[in-house]
Parts: sequence; structure tokens; C-alpha cells
Amino acid sequence: LGSVGVQGEVEQDADFIIPLNHAAKVRREGTDVTIIGIQGVLPFCESAAEKLAGEGVSVEVIDPRVLAPLDVEALAASAAKTGRVLIVQEGPVRGGVGGEIAAQLAKECHGKLKAPIERLGQLHTPGPCGPTEAMMHVNPDQIYEKVKELMKKLEVYYLANKSENLYFTLLGDCTQSTRKEESFDYKVICHDKSVINMDVLRHDFKGYQ
Repeated sequence: LGSVGVQGEVEQDADFIIPLNHAAKVRREGTDVTIIGIQGVLPFCESAAEKLAGEGVSVEVIDPRVLAPLDVEALAASAAKTGRVLIVQEGPVRGGVGGEIAAQLAKECHGKLKAPIERLGQLHTPGPCGPTEAMMHVNPDQIYEKVKELMKKLEVYYLANKSENLYFTLLGDCTQSTRKEESFDYKVICHDKSVINMDVLRHDFKGYQ
């Protein structure tokens, strides 16, 4: 895996073939957040997931294995299950394949996510030589911190009135020991800029999570 420095046995079975279709593989099952680890960063994702598990955060790690064709069905199923997604890639975030994955998931999981999709990649800078190369790459600590940040976000799409097609977005810290609606600092966004009756909204969301 290049500069990652991971060593392991190479599959010798002649029948070992990664399918082009439906290639994504769940490396670790979880319920709180999905980490999609691309290529060499996958061991780092698994390491961060193990650390997070010790803090009660259940992380699902999934390996796309094949990027074209992309197994959108498997990735979307995981994203819909956990409601939170972090895409980790070896290269810079800008112009990376993680952007395409995020776009596909945003389309397939519209209304099912609890937080915006996050991406993580190496620094957007020319690659240095020697020991300093490691400084620009993603590491397990960065993944760990990004997931902790992601767990603090809550995004709920609420259809207030089907006839008027009004959607609300609520953002708040959902890491409180009690997940009652009183613990959230509400920020309401409505696409038509109309005034929101917060008392009604709080009543509708009473007992959420």
C-alpha cells in the first residue's frame, strides 16, 4: 500500500476475483456512522473505528473495492442505515472520487441522512519527499476527530405541509446524554423564507431520538 506501510498476505487462490458489479464490501458493521475508505486509507479507517467503538460510537466501515462501476446500492444502503457518512480517500478532497460518491449518496439518500456528508483527504499541496510525506496524508487520528465532529451534527428533514412543500432543517448537538428536544439549539431554514412557529415545531419533534 505504498507509503501506508501495511504488510500482509497476498491472496494466492486463483479463483479469488473481485466482481466488477456489486463489489463493495462491509469490513466492519455499525449503526451510528458509515466510513467509506478508499484504497490505502482503509486500514486507518478500521483503526479509527476500533478506537471509536471504545467510546460507544458504532462505526460501519465499507470498502468500495471498485470505483467504476461504483456499487452505489451497497454504499447507499449503509448510509441510509447509519444516517451519517464520512468518505476518506488518499488524494486531496478537491477533484477526488469522494466528491462523486458524495453526489451519488446525496441523490440516493435524500431525506434519510442525519447530517451532511463529510469528506477527508490529504492536504491540497504538492507532495514532499522523505519523512515529511507522512504529514500530508490522512491518519487514524484525523479520521477519529472527523467522526467525533460528525456525531455532533443532527440534520432532520421535516415536511411541514405537503401542499406547500415546506422543508425544514434542524441543526444541533446530539451528543448530549439525554436526546430530548429541549437539548437542541434550533436553527430553522425554510426555502421560502417564511416565519416558523417554533412552538408547533417543538411539539411535532417531541421525543425525537
